[in-house]
Amino acid sequence: IILVTGIGFFLKYSIDHGFIGPHARVLLSTFTGIAMVAVGTRLLGKTYHLLGQGLLGGGFAVLYFSCFACYSFYHLIGPLPAFALMALVTACAGLFAVRFNSLLVAVLGILGGYSTPLLLSTGEKNFPGLFGYLLLLGVGVLGISRRRQWPLLNYLAMLLTYGLATLAMASDYTSEDFLSVMPFLVGFFLLFTAAMFLYNLVSGE
Repeated sequence: IILVTGIGFFLKYSIDHGFIGPHARVLLSTFTGIAMVAVGTRLLGKTYHLLGQGLLGGGFAVLYFSCFACYSFYHLIGPLPAFALMALVTACAGLFAVRFNSLLVAVLGILGGYSTPLLLSTGEKNFPGLFGYLLLLGVGVLGISRRRQWPLLNYLAMLLTYGLATLAMASDYTSEDFLSVMPFLVGFFLLFTAAMFLYNLVSGE
């Protein structure tokens, strides 16, 4: 937490005082995030396993910061490349969580993945794009949860999915959007229902 907060303050301070250029700021924070992930990975399964998990999760959080700063603060890349980069960070967090059996990393990755549409919002209505992303993310979460038996992830994904869907529909939904929205809502229902049944079948409850 201290490292991630310090990097955030560094980015803000460097902006306010005109230190090092935007490209250098983004590169420096990106390399710091990668270094935290690398060091955290080396510590996992050893004496400082918990510290390694914190560094690993914090490293992914810093990488989210870098992508967001690159797009929103400095306008160095467009929304689509920024979205792709943040989706890549989310996918990597999921893979690391499964590989090293870290629920903390999985939760941080999920929170980052679901915050991506909010951080990179352009204000334009695009229900298929947003809901398709949420459905794909939900399938990924189900895969991770099924692999490691982490039901918490399914609950978290369900709350965030329906929360984002409700926010989007509350501001932009009209009756003309029914055909483009309803199939995704049905998909959300089937996905999280399947997640519940699969967990109970596997655990014998």
